[in-house]
Amino acid sequence: MEKESLHLCMSLFQNSSKVESFARIFVDNIRDTGEFSNQGAEDFDDVINSLVQAQSVHEGHPYSAMAKALQLALSSSIAELIIAENEDEDVGQKTAAITDALKNAQMQAFGEINEEFIGEIVFLVELFSSATFNNIGSFSGGNIRESLVEILRNG
Repeated sequence: MEKESLHLCMSLFQNSSKVESFARIFVDNIRDTGEFSNQGAEDFDDVINSLVQAQSVHEGHPYSAMAKALQLALSSSIAELIIAENEDEDVGQKTAAITDALKNAQMQAFGEINEEFIGEIVFLVELFSSATFNNIGSFSGGNIRESLVEILRNG
């Protein structure tokens, strides 16, 4: 299963025309949801354009860790934008809109869906939006690393 996941991760970043297609479809899907402000859609567009630029610099690079790093950077950025656009609304609704937009864009651009990538985003949204995360300095010792470990242990 891990090998398949790595293949999907790498397939996201191997072909610049597919990445550009994915980026365009994803941002169009976000705009179509109506869940995000114009600025929010532009922010997603900026993040996706950064991905396209990073991918083009490393196109054809056989190093799978680079592809995984790009995927993690993208999932983190998307999760942060979901939280930033939340405005006390249901974060689950925005997360669902994004995951649907991603699945649609991945299927259209790559012919398959990278569920690990989707799962990373959902996990990060939950982590970033938790009240515990917002009070990260209040844990014993005040050490951020220890605090994150405690958050992950306690859910």
